[in-house]
Amino acid sequence: MSTQSFTSPLAKAGDVYEQMRDIVSHLHVLRESSSQQDWTGLLRDEMRSSKWLPIAHLCPFTRRSYEKPRGYAGDAVILDYIYGIEASESPSPTGLAQDVFEFTRNSAACRAVRYRRTLIAQLVDEAALRKKSPSILSVAAGHLREFDLSLAAQRRAFKRWVALDQDNLSIDLVNATYGNAGVSGELGSVRDLLVGKKQYAGFDFVYAAGLFDYLPDDVARRLIVTMEGMLNPGGRLMVANFLPNILDAGYMETFMDWHLIYRDEGDMLGLFETGLFDNDAIKMHRDPDHNIVFAIATKAE
Repeated sequence: MSTQSFTSPLAKAGDVYEQMRDIVSHLHVLRESSSQQDWTGLLRDEMRSSKWLPIAHLCPFTRRSYEKPRGYAGDAVILDYIYGIEASESPSPTGLAQDVFEFTRNSAACRAVRYRRTLIAQLVDEAALRKKSPSILSVAAGHLREFDLSLAAQRRAFKRWVALDQDNLSIDLVNATYGNAGVSGELGSVRDLLVGKKQYAGFDFVYAAGLFDYLPDDVARRLIVTMEGMLNPGGRLMVANFLPNILDAGYMETFMDWHLIYRDEGDMLGLFETGLFDNDAIKMHRDPDHNIVFAIATKAE
């Protein structure tokens, strides 16, 4: 199968949905039916040299992921695009670019990211119901946009909320946007946590939204142990991961240069050290489109 079957650029806005849907589906089939070596070669030699790269890059967050102005894909500005929050760093798209953007941001993967934001806000609210004034920690917090969806957050029904991220620009925005609401944005990395440079304790909800998509198994296991150690008895831990074989993976890897480590429920369960949590204390949950799996674990009282 070849990308040469897609020989015409978009002629008008009305073509966007059908042709973008076809290219996403085509890349999905091609990725699933190819060896890793062949897929990587096709990415480099054929797809990215096709006329479809500039078409896909009409979408501002597709282009931003590919260009990586902060040095990595999936930065907090990209998530703001997905959430429908206008990014100050880039102008809003218009015309055909707007149509490509709307198609892309309403893909199944992007819907899952918005669901993830909503679920985290709900888990924060549940923490506030279980305990008066809970303490909350977000690891790799980005812009902490779940804060805007949480009733507990709006009511300041928490004792402290720490947003940890390695990107100083993200931390600056968190402190400027939510600092007056009681959030403390702090600069720090996964390594800082694992080597003890950053040490935390006494939290009732500790979570990582998109971080585990990038962590190899050994690092992910160590981080879960570290996060569990931050919890009060009865506290909850939540980590999320994109599932294997999602429809949008081919598009993401081709036109966004965005590569994830994919895991299913069994893989996620394997990240939890034996005896760290009771097996019945670890619950798995998927978004409605089956793109992301969430592992939610409760520490024993």
